[in-house]
Amino acid sequence: FSMELCGGTHVSALSQIRLFKITSESGVSAGVRRIVAITGERAVNQVMSLAQEAIQARRMLGTTAPLVEWMAQKQDEIK
Repeated sequence: FSMELCGGTHVSALSQIRLFKITSESGVSAGVRRIVAITGERAVNQVMSLAQEAIQARRMLGTTAPLVEWMAQKQDEIK
């Protein structure tokens, strides 16, 4: 078992990265996985955008419950 992380451009301090958000993961060859992520302000903006999208979806559905719970409840109702 081995692990390697290539951060691309080097930073002088980890505080420059701020947030690390994985955007995708895939296999590139046998036993090798590639993780693509964004960092810094771009990552913060994406997380905030996703949170706003979830809030808007809850409003449109008329619920304050987490969307996964709401969907599970609706699936049970349909069954």
